[in-house]
Amino acid sequence: MLMHLMSRYAADNGHMDAAETQAWFDEQVELARAGRFFFSLTYYRMSAIKA
Repeated sequence: MLMHLMSRYAADNGHMDAAETQAWFDEQVELARAGRFFFSLTYYRMSAIKA
């Protein structure tokens, strides 16, 4: 699902054209089928206390 959101965001905001985003998406699907897909989403959470 995240790949759909990322490719749509890139195309809708002019970062990549529609054909390029589709090619990227298709490549990721093929990599997954070959067992070579890796995705990492790093999440940072920070907290501060005013002293």
